[in-house]
Amino acid sequence: MLNKFTLCVLLSTALIGCGSDDGNSSNSTKPKQEPVASNVNIEGSVKVGESISGSYDFIASQRNESDASELFWQKTDGTQIGKGRVLHLDDDKLQGHEIQFCVRPVNSGNRVKGHIVCSSSMYVEGREPVYTYNITLTDLGYGYRVGHKLHALSDGGHDENIPYQWYVNDILIQGQMKWQFRLTNEHEGSRIHACTTYRTKNKTPFCSKKTSPILGALGSAPVADIKVTGYQQGKIKVGDRLTSETTYYDRDSDKEDVSKRQYRWYITKGEVAGSISPSLIISPEMLNQ
Repeated sequence: MLNKFTLCVLLSTALIGCGSDDGNSSNSTKPKQEPVASNVNIEGSVKVGESISGSYDFIASQRNESDASELFWQKTDGTQIGKGRVLHLDDDKLQGHEIQFCVRPVNSGNRVKGHIVCSSSMYVEGREPVYTYNITLTDLGYGYRVGHKLHALSDGGHDENIPYQWYVNDILIQGQMKWQFRLTNEHEGSRIHACTTYRTKNKTPFCSKKTSPILGALGSAPVADIKVTGYQQGKIKVGDRLTSETTYYDRDSDKEDVSKRQYRWYITKGEVAGSISPSLIISPEMLNQ
């Protein structure tokens, strides 16, 4: 009897010991909560030759955690084509494929990872064609004149879809973007050229040559109103310096080319030799003339 009693006590002790680790022990740990990525999107023009970027919101699993997410790009078949927030679409083979921006959220501290979230797929369009131009202005054959229209030509023809920038003496004329440019009185004497950056690489401008100085409008000849000063009224004496004060008039509002203004002084005997300036000093030889 003694042997049987001892065996029962030992079995009972073993059973109690086996049941002591039932999951309610203070040493058990709770599963760590995962971070979450949301609002995953692609931003930018999805074309070969362009750069695009991904955006997303990161929700950490704990307050003291920050974002250490893994960012990558893939085709919709799962083929990875890049890492990081920005993707340069410099491979022509991507044209025609659909791509996604993906985020695996990761806590920076405890390195707990969440589930991968990807953006909606975007279709990759072909590379934007790069244009070059030979810009010329219509050759009138007889000079550019107030009242005429300048026409900007691209490779010898005009395209109304091409926007131009017009410059007068190298100063941009704001708001003037059409292929035609009317010459007005304010343009007389100026030199004009046209440029375009339409669909050019890095907005490189292609420009025409500058015109010759714009001529005044054809029409009435100009006139001058002359007033001579430098003497006492009714009496001119030797040594007086006479000065011509000239006012220019033109019915067509043409500007005066001052560089070509000419002066001539006359006495009774005729033109005073060498008198080509706006001033004249009376010499003894001019007495009684």
